[in-house]
Amino acid sequence: GQYVIGPRIIAMAQQALDGIDLRRIAHDELRELQGRVGNTIHLAQLIENSVIYVDKVEDTAGLRMYSRIGKIVPPQCTGVGKAVLSRLAPRRRDEVLRDVDWTRHTATTLTTRADLDRELDLIAARGWAADDGEFEDFTNCVAAPVGNATGTIVGAISITSIRVVHDLAALGEHIDDLLATAASISAQLS
Repeated sequence: GQYVIGPRIIAMAQQALDGIDLRRIAHDELRELQGRVGNTIHLAQLIENSVIYVDKVEDTAGLRMYSRIGKIVPPQCTGVGKAVLSRLAPRRRDEVLRDVDWTRHTATTLTTRADLDRELDLIAARGWAADDGEFEDFTNCVAAPVGNATGTIVGAISITSIRVVHDLAALGEHIDDLLATAASISAQLS
C-alpha cells in the first residue's frame, strides 16, 4: 500500500536536469566561484512560474545546507527568488507571485507585496539581492540574476552561508565576484 521513488524515476529526473542548458553551462563557473569564496553556491532557474534549485556546490568546510536540487524556493523571501523577480516585467512578476503564501517564516520575512516591490526596486538598482534570514533564520545569502543573450531573466546564483559562520556583511565582500560570475554565465547563454 505504499509507493516509493525507485531508481528509474531518479534516473529520469537526473536526465531532465542534465537537459537544462543553464545548469550545464553554469556548473564549471559555480565550482570556480565556490573555490574562490568557500561558501555554498546555488543556481536557481525560473521554470514556468516557479524558482527551482537546479544546481548546488557545497561549502568546502563541510557545512551542508538543507537545500536540494529540484526544490522549489519561495520567490519572495529567498535571495535567488528576489534576484529573479527584480528583473521580471510587471506582468510576469505578477504571474510568479500569483499563488505566493505571505506567511511570516522569520522576523525578517517580507509579508506584503508592497514591501516586496520596494525591495525589488532596490535590488534592480544595485544589481544583487540579499536574504538576511528571511526564509530560514539561520542562513543568509547574496544573489545575482542570470539572463540569456536577449536579456531575458532565466535564473539566479547565490553565495549562501549559515549566519553564525558568515554574516551578511562577510558575504557582501564577495558581491563583485558573484556579479562577475553571473555576467559570465549570462554571456554564455544563447
